[in-house]
Amino acid sequence: MLEVAGAGYRKCFEVLIKDFVIWKSADDIRASVIKENLENSIGRIPDEDLVACAKRAAWLANDQVHYAKLHEEHNLPSLKDLIDICADMISKSVRAKNYVQNIAHRKP
Repeated sequence: MLEVAGAGYRKCFEVLIKDFVIWKSADDIRASVIKENLENSIGRIPDEDLVACAKRAAWLANDQVHYAKLHEEHNLPSLKDLIDICADMISKSVRAKNYVQNIAHRKP
């Protein structure tokens, strides 16, 4: 049963990353991001720490959908933890941008 869950986490992680990349970009890149592979989408993220965690989450997520695992010492809880870390980092970025945009200047 847990093996099926890994594929679901992989899909959700891809949606999280691609939606963030599309939201973060000033250009109209939606169509190209939707079509590209997850690794390329991760490469568009400017935050080095987020990229490092996202790459590792993608590696573990790919392990969940392949017969032979490359990272046998890490399992579904490791993947879930990395996705949680990435989601927290993305959430902080979105919340910070919201405040920067909505508090444009100091009131007298």
